[in-house]
Amino acid sequence: MSYSTIIIEEEQKKRDGRIKSLFPHQKDAYKSLSETFTFPSEQYKGGLVVIPTGGGKTFTAVNWICSNILSKGIKVLWLAQSSNLLDQAYETFIHSAADIHERKQVNIRVVSSSQSHSEPSSINTTDDVLIITTQSAIKQYNSSVLDLQGNVVETAFKNYLLANRGEEFFVVLDEAHHAPAYGCRNLLLNMKDMLGKYYLLGLTATPTYTDIRRRGWLFEIFDQGILSQANQAELIAQNILALPNYIEKPTGREYEVDDRLYNRLVREHKDLPEDIVERIAKDSLRNNYIINEYVQNKNTYGKTIIFVDRWYQCVYMETKLSELGVNVGSVFSKIDANSGSADLRNQRTKSDNERIIKEFKEGKIDVLLNVRMLAEGADIPDAKTVFVTRQTTSSILLTQMIGRVLRGKRAGGGENKTEANVVLFIDNWKQVIDWARPGIGEKGPTSPTVRGYYPLEYISIDLVEKLSRQIEIGDFSGVAPFIKTIPIGWYITNITVNVSGNSEEETKSINEYVMVYEDNAEAFINLINFLLEENSLHEDIWGNEDFDEKYLNEKWFKDDVDVLIKRLEKQFFIEENKSVGNILNRDIGCIVRHIVQNKAVLGDISARPDYYSFDVRHEYDLTTLVLYVLKKDYNDLAQLQYLKNEFSKAGSLWKQFYKTFGNFKIAFEIEKLRILEGEITELPVVTPPNVIRREKELSETEKEHVKRRDGFQCVCCGYDIKRSLEIDHIIPFSMGGETSIQNSQTLCKTCNGIKSNNAINFKDSYKSLLVSPKKFVLYPPRRNDRPINTLKRIINFYYHCNAVSNINLHTRKNGANYSVWEVELYPENSVAWLEQHKEDLLSYIQNDLGYKHVVEVEIK
Repeated sequence: MSYSTIIIEEEQKKRDGRIKSLFPHQKDAYKSLSETFTFPSEQYKGGLVVIPTGGGKTFTAVNWICSNILSKGIKVLWLAQSSNLLDQAYETFIHSAADIHERKQVNIRVVSSSQSHSEPSSINTTDDVLIITTQSAIKQYNSSVLDLQGNVVETAFKNYLLANRGEEFFVVLDEAHHAPAYGCRNLLLNMKDMLGKYYLLGLTATPTYTDIRRRGWLFEIFDQGILSQANQAELIAQNILALPNYIEKPTGREYEVDDRLYNRLVREHKDLPEDIVERIAKDSLRNNYIINEYVQNKNTYGKTIIFVDRWYQCVYMETKLSELGVNVGSVFSKIDANSGSADLRNQRTKSDNERIIKEFKEGKIDVLLNVRMLAEGADIPDAKTVFVTRQTTSSILLTQMIGRVLRGKRAGGGENKTEANVVLFIDNWKQVIDWARPGIGEKGPTSPTVRGYYPLEYISIDLVEKLSRQIEIGDFSGVAPFIKTIPIGWYITNITVNVSGNSEEETKSINEYVMVYEDNAEAFINLINFLLEENSLHEDIWGNEDFDEKYLNEKWFKDDVDVLIKRLEKQFFIEENKSVGNILNRDIGCIVRHIVQNKAVLGDISARPDYYSFDVRHEYDLTTLVLYVLKKDYNDLAQLQYLKNEFSKAGSLWKQFYKTFGNFKIAFEIEKLRILEGEITELPVVTPPNVIRREKELSETEKEHVKRRDGFQCVCCGYDIKRSLEIDHIIPFSMGGETSIQNSQTLCKTCNGIKSNNAINFKDSYKSLLVSPKKFVLYPPRRNDRPINTLKRIINFYYHCNAVSNINLHTRKNGANYSVWEVELYPENSVAWLEQHKEDLLSYIQNDLGYKHVVEVEIK
């Protein structure tokens, strides 16, 4: 089904006077639609109709549109998420065409990437009903393809919209809970700007979001709010929907995820990654358990839809069920590209799937296996049972799968269908994961998910990292007062992002924490006030789509966005008040994105990120703790016992800060040493001691001493041109680093610029403390650099220390290392880390440095 010209008179003859009766909730929707969308109108209007899955929302909308929109000669654009939904809408328009009056014919076109549908390029201005996937519409609207002359070619879809500019135009968004998603909402709002006026109807079975920001976008788009909402309980009572009977079946299979993945599942509500899904799908014991569950209870379960994850899972279960005498079929849209052969990949066509679904509808097949392709839009009202074979964190996806069997007896489910079985297969996960649960809510998580770390985790990570650096340096006298490392509070920023999966696209509300310290609190206040000023959000912010993208990742900070972040950083933050941990650019990005997204929806006041004060901060001042112990004059054993009690007592945060007692005790001793060397003897009564920091720069005499100590060369790359040498803090001043000879090293201008505000010791650190290697960056060679300088710079920054012991190379043909260069690392530095980038390094030497004669790089 791709294009049809419907002759209205012929459809009216086919109907032969028979009119499908409407249920009360459908009549209510009709009335609300007619009252809201009045013609003619000079303004945009958008409204929602909420009908539970199985309650006939597609029929309701199409039937009303035929009578009230197409009959007036108004064109209709129907947006949906999947090809199944497009087919359902198309068939419903065909069946309802007899309700169109005062017209002879209507042209209907279906557009998607499916071979059975029309290509986007075929869209014509004569199309009366254009049914297209939301994804295709977004792509066609945003297309910027150039012709041979370099001019942008407008797509057929965009020309279709332009042809209706200023005209009455009706748009339907099926599965309207997708509206707040970035691409979808921008399409709808941009169409509003382009067309000047149009009418938007959103259809959804999913109640509106409780989260204010996603709800804000939803009602920015659907400005008339919810026009009509059917209650699921009432539809069940009327036998329009079947009562779901939830049956949990523990599989007995145990699975585990690592800490990093667990963080993504719990905080970000991501679904399981592909490798875990693959492992579950291939678990033959688990698949056999599911098969046996049906076979042993097939009289109870009857006509059953089974949702699985992989095509080979379909094939395996179909084979086993068939061997056990079950009439079974399976449908799937594509096979893994690595399946072995084109014949295997092409063994299942769309016509095969259509035939099998038809046989299932006709009762020739009792069990239908599918790879989630029926989650939205498939209309099999008399199916009695659904098997959800794997847990998911997506409540919307779960709701759609369950909805396939919820048609009651008055809605075509059969005379005896008052209940529907929903069989949920539950695995034993070693960690507690917030899986979506039926009946809990179809809105997704009610509270925003967290990306990054929680405040106490940020504190802990920073304290432990700082402790490691101090141990590495071995000089504890230059340590800053402990209280300076504890934030005074934090901002919670919130944005809405897309979360796309195999069968669904959802929006999530994401929280990120921005830590605030004594030294930068005022700077953050000034930045936020600036961004909330009426004219402060210049075009480079408001007009930059990157601020509204899905993910805040490394790529996000490049090019013009990076320039903007740096501009704001320079405008509001000085060296002394930058964020602990050198994440200021990330923190500014969080603040800006929060305000950009939320100011448009919530207004200036609500767009200000919430600030939370860390009120118990001074209860965890290590300086106060040390002074207390010194005043008590404890012996070693008594001191140890006191610290153990303090660390482990109920409600204490020391354990959250330092994780282990060993870390806590080392930090205590470092703070004790700092206090004793500073001759602080009095215990402060209320506030922590006011420790005076040294100046930011060493004196000229001290600088000369550091350069002489370091041999008047850069301790990272070995560059020795004196006029280019600078003095750098090993631990930056902004991170509490002392301005002292011990905390200083000699770097060239290039290495100092690359190091920036990171804490890296190139002076006497010969072993990397990294758990895993950093990103491998091939920095461009500097003028006057010798190749050994350039290579040492690249490798030492990669290892985050002075890892290179020696580089053996010759540029003359008679040299021992002319064609094979050698890199020697200090012991205990992983050779394997650099080995994985050896080809890139060799190419860099040959092409960027210009030494074509080098054929090998050996790493020792």
